[in-house]
Amino acid sequence: MNWNRSNPVFPVSSVASAMEWYHEMFGFEPVHINPAPDGPNYAVLYRNGVSIHLVRQDEAEHGVRSPAQAQFWIDGELDELFEGVTSKGAVVLEPPQDRPWKHRDFMVRDPDKNIVWVSLPLG
Repeated sequence: MNWNRSNPVFPVSSVASAMEWYHEMFGFEPVHINPAPDGPNYAVLYRNGVSIHLVRQDEAEHGVRSPAQAQFWIDGELDELFEGVTSKGAVVLEPPQDRPWKHRDFMVRDPDKNIVWVSLPLG
């Protein structure tokens, strides 16, 4: 059995604001937006076949609340990505570091305190 993809669900206070943040910071594009009378309550964003699901926190099932955390694996330019998101004002939890388990990563926090952990395998 191979696991091929992860689709994290981030509970957020405003789906519209979160869509803008994930687009600006990481280039994720919305492909599905569930409209509601007072603004979208659910959205799916994609970049390079990786998705993020955003759900309005007051409608999240099973009591899911922020902060949630998800790890995203990339295949290059980690430091450039970090510089880009920090120049746009991302809250840094951990700057890029080489880890003993052979990857380099950083962590930032979205406006709802969800944790975005970006990793690059090393050698």
